[in-house]
Amino acid sequence: MNQPVESRRCPYCLDDASLGLAAGGRRFFECPHCRIVFQDGLDGPEKAAEERRYYEYDYFRELAWDQLEGYRDGIYREALDRIEGQVGRGRLLDVGCGCGFFLREALQRGWDAKGIDPSRESIEYLRRTIGDAGIRGTLEDCSPGERYDAVTMINVLDHLAEPWNDVTRAAGLLRAGGLLYVRVPNGPFHLALFRLMKSCGLNGSAGRVVVFHNYALSAAWLARMLGDRGFSPVEIRTAGLSAFNGYRRRTGRAKALHALRRAVWCGAKSAERLSAGRLLWGSSLEVTARKKKDAV
Repeated sequence: MNQPVESRRCPYCLDDASLGLAAGGRRFFECPHCRIVFQDGLDGPEKAAEERRYYEYDYFRELAWDQLEGYRDGIYREALDRIEGQVGRGRLLDVGCGCGFFLREALQRGWDAKGIDPSRESIEYLRRTIGDAGIRGTLEDCSPGERYDAVTMINVLDHLAEPWNDVTRAAGLLRAGGLLYVRVPNGPFHLALFRLMKSCGLNGSAGRVVVFHNYALSAAWLARMLGDRGFSPVEIRTAGLSAFNGYRRRTGRAKALHALRRAVWCGAKSAERLSAGRLLWGSSLEVTARKKKDAV
């Protein structure tokens, strides 16, 4: 007798989603309608409280190392280059600013830049190093009367419980014609990589290279969600690697990892160019979305 297919209600489109995979002790469901992949249990109140506690008190100790070691310095410079190419320099809000290294780069370039992050220790570190440029909190704590030329969300959306609501809040803080810049792990890439490693018996090591947070987001879903919230045009491409400009500690292992990641990224960019942008097959996606000029 066939077992009934386990399903969950998709948190975005409310259609039925089926169990897709289990990774790291967590289960993920895939929605056939909007193609979003989400972690089981996001709708529970205890899950929301657990997430808040983690990002407020534990995130800095467990995951701030990639900022402090300089792993993201290269992507911060590349992100600002792309933003400035579209809206110049002006007022910028960095959502999930962490320890403030992106803000430091923006301030040095002449931006009027501010950041917001729920992590207590991250904001304390930011204030010790670059001054009063960040506040502790979430987008819900931002003044609705503020207006920015650019809002950035770098490796943030897939951590949130309802990322579409935060994008709506970000849109409300942008001036007409302002730019939303988003960087997220490329969901289909990581799903395919996990399944490949599992088929080879390597799923126990997948946590080192495969990225799953609350969601695995695709370019198609991002384009649809941003369009639904009044952004046009929306441009999505394969993002550069966080290790692109090297590490502060150049160990032999770090050099080898850097070379491997660069080779993979160059292959992904070649596929993207040869397919005229239709094939986005890198580990991360970079998104720029303009708020329509006739938007309020």
